[in-house]
Amino acid sequence: MGSLLKSRELEKRFNEIGKKIKACLKEGTIPDKRLFRELDMEFKKIKRVYEDQGDTLNMLHVEHNYLLYKSVERLQSDINSSFHMFVGALFKLIERHKLREYPQESFKRMLGMYRWISSLIENRRKDLDLKKVGKNWIKLTKEAKILKIADILELCTQMSINIILKNYEEITENLKITSVKEYNFAKRLEDRIRPILGILELIEIPLAFLATSMSYEILYKLNKKRLHYLVRSLFFEKSKDKKTRIQGEIDKITKNMLNFSKLSLKRYEKYLKLREKDEDENVLLASSLKELDKLAASYYFYAYSKKDIFTAWQRLDTIKHYIVRKVFTEKVPLSQNLITYFGEEWAVLYVFAKLYLLKEEVRVKSQLLTQEWEKEIFLQIYSTLEGLEDLFKYEGKHTRGYTLKIMTAQFSGGFSEYFIHELFREFFENGVIDEKTPDEFRELFECIKTARKDSIILNDHVEKDKPDIDIHIRGKCAVFLKNAKVDSDVVKQIWKEIELCKKKNIKKVFYGINFIKNLENIEYIKNTFDKIAETFKEIDVHIFDIKDLVSTLLSELGRCGKSKLNFPELDLYKVLDY
Repeated sequence: MGSLLKSRELEKRFNEIGKKIKACLKEGTIPDKRLFRELDMEFKKIKRVYEDQGDTLNMLHVEHNYLLYKSVERLQSDINSSFHMFVGALFKLIERHKLREYPQESFKRMLGMYRWISSLIENRRKDLDLKKVGKNWIKLTKEAKILKIADILELCTQMSINIILKNYEEITENLKITSVKEYNFAKRLEDRIRPILGILELIEIPLAFLATSMSYEILYKLNKKRLHYLVRSLFFEKSKDKKTRIQGEIDKITKNMLNFSKLSLKRYEKYLKLREKDEDENVLLASSLKELDKLAASYYFYAYSKKDIFTAWQRLDTIKHYIVRKVFTEKVPLSQNLITYFGEEWAVLYVFAKLYLLKEEVRVKSQLLTQEWEKEIFLQIYSTLEGLEDLFKYEGKHTRGYTLKIMTAQFSGGFSEYFIHELFREFFENGVIDEKTPDEFRELFECIKTARKDSIILNDHVEKDKPDIDIHIRGKCAVFLKNAKVDSDVVKQIWKEIELCKKKNIKKVFYGINFIKNLENIEYIKNTFDKIAETFKEIDVHIFDIKDLVSTLLSELGRCGKSKLNFPELDLYKVLDY
């Protein structure tokens, strides 16, 4: 009886010290060393009593609290020791809970304290030894998973996000791979993340899907940085054997990127489906970026592994369409650097594709020449063009029946207006508007269908010395097409066109833009039309991509089965200068 009273008295004093530590934390301060010395003394006393009594249950309860408080003591002086003690405390808590489960409310209250201290560790996560932290986290989470302790599994998952993955995220973001040493460091990071991901994949709670999505995204970004390094290395490498080895590594990495980007998006979508919150701007941005990673992975695969530059070009076109929709329609704040990057990728690939096609055309023409001296000249030209190809990071293997066409910008622009005008007239006669009609073009198609055919006018000059309206559907709307680069002069022209529409009481205006030529200008174009919308509130302005309009019109006319047009879509895009 005496030893029982003694143990209760000792535990009471121990708990009082614990309350003082909590009080300091609530005030935002770390308790002084004197308080922790008292804690050490009381813990030694109570530990001796419980050991003498063989009271494992209460011993474990005191131990998990003691280690938790000690983790607070080390927060400032040794964050790695602090985390180690924090995990040790959780192990003792699990062991105690396994012997006899705590009442649910008490258990939740205890875990509230753990979450609080976990957030304090998170504030100093940059100073943690992630390799050791990862190993400790894996052991702890495995134990919680085996025992199916849901509350601790959720805490472990939260720790994986806030303490481990956010750290790896920042390291990856700041990593620049310019040497073999940095390349190998990226591989080591991947090796550390994979076991953590393996455990997270076994946890079926909403937060775990977010954590796995983050893990796959980090792996994707690490592989992307490794890919860019290898592409540079391949460009400068002279040894054929080394080139073959580098290409083999590129093939593996691009396949990994396809897989990682797909799984990152898939897990994030599952997380969004299970969480009980409305979507906000951050969620829309995260979803958009993950979808963009998936599209980009496909581009990298065809450009650098398959060496199919024309399929890669099509993938860039899909990326362009996606970016335009996100920025203009869904108002997702994609960064200018990201948009500029894809614009530059398209510009370089565009030049390479033209050079490659010219080389192939010279090769074919050289075989048809009968004069030996002319054939010799063409072979020299072919050899020179082949040498120029080596100055690019791309390599071409498939022509797919493409040929090089030469035309002026004025011709492609004028042809756009002419052909789209013909498509409008064709849609007036044969198109249908129903539940399958794409929402993006429904208003425009309704303008066409409800007008008179002779009201659909090409290059309508409605006022002398003023801009003409590319396609004027009188009494309904005006359509302007910009098939070239949208620079400051084009923007001035757009303002004049809108002012003309205001003067002529045209309330609905549609602008078709060649966005593949203006990918890096998207923010500039968006800001221009935002200002126009603010200035001309009485005019309803819509923006679309010329290619998307043409593709949709051809698709809709094909759906109705009555179209008289017979123009291959691929050839049409070439003439439209896409």
